[in-house]
Amino acid sequence: MCACVFICVCVCARMGMRMFV
Repeated sequence: MCACVFICVCVCARMGMRMFV
């Protein structure tokens, strides 16, 4: 899973993609 905070870049190790929250 991804460990993201408010308005930051979340890097998912499983998907290997960057998700902007």
